[in-house]
Amino acid sequence: MAVIKAINSRASIVNAINYITKKEKTDEKLISGYNCRGTNALDEMKATKKAWNKTDGRQYKHFIQSFSPNENISPNEAHKIAAELVESWNKFKGYEVCYETHKDKNHIHTHIIVNSVNFENGKKFCYSKKELQDFKDLSDNILLKYDKSICSKNTEITSFNINEYKTLEKALAGKYESWILNIALEVNSAKQTAKSIEEFINILLQKGIKTE
Repeated sequence: MAVIKAINSRASIVNAINYITKKEKTDEKLISGYNCRGTNALDEMKATKKAWNKTDGRQYKHFIQSFSPNENISPNEAHKIAAELVESWNKFKGYEVCYETHKDKNHIHTHIIVNSVNFENGKKFCYSKKELQDFKDLSDNILLKYDKSICSKNTEITSFNINEYKTLEKALAGKYESWILNIALEVNSAKQTAKSIEEFINILLQKGIKTE
């Protein structure tokens, strides 16, 4: 089973790319790029920003494709799947993307960092909720092609800040009970069943969760 997570990180693009390419976390063969060389991604992304005079503001978007510890998959296979995912999503057209597969944890995962500026037209990278869901669905379709398991609907938590990610990561691995995870699952379930905001609020109240 693998999930797509959208990470809202405040780290600089330098720190983000330096982190995901650390030698103790990955191998050079697991460092790749789309529309750029993986080992030179930072310089190429900076050059694009400078060329379009867009060196300020949001610098990148960070996704993670994370596999369950129980998934029968090698780092090389996970990297191949990530490559197909990155190259297949049309939202990445014209953007430099670097992606690195980490094998230093009990679950294999691939970091995907997208430059915020398009090298073809200078547009900033953005996506809607529907497009993000399309990305997740695309991931599922690729996983099925490789005979890998996918998440059941209504159980996937995919967008949170980096501190919440660490907490949820441990909880999802069964290391301890997480109230953040429990609430997030209830909210996600209510979103799928409620037909109005009033019904959504009532469903959560029945679960002991108050909304403001």
